[in-house]
Amino acid sequence: MQTRILVVDDDQELLAVLKVQLSERGFEVAAATTGTEAFEKVDAFCPHLVLLDLILPGTDGIVLCEKLKQHPKTSSVPIILMTGISSQMVRYNAFESGADAYLAKPFDPGSLLEKIEVLLYKADTPTASDRN
Repeated sequence: MQTRILVVDDDQELLAVLKVQLSERGFEVAAATTGTEAFEKVDAFCPHLVLLDLILPGTDGIVLCEKLKQHPKTSSVPIILMTGISSQMVRYNAFESGADAYLAKPFDPGSLLEKIEVLLYKADTPTASDRN
């Protein structure tokens, strides 16, 4: 079974890089650039993990995180909230909304992959290292 990751970010460049990096690691990746688009993809894609940007057009990452944690299909899906804003209040709000991890941009790809592997392991979802 291939692990599915939904990446939600309005930065097209970062989205493209993440899609390539994660695909090369054996993950199936879907992308969305808005909160609305992401929420619509949840039913069809059924992600095992969500990488979610904080600042999005329309629905922001905090609101989307709360919605995903309330949605029956994604309530137990790990969410990594990514943001370029480094503030204790933002970090607090991220975890209050249900995020399982927080990652400050710019980030090292190794740090991201490590967080993904740990969260998937905790969620008992096959990780990239399990497939190799």
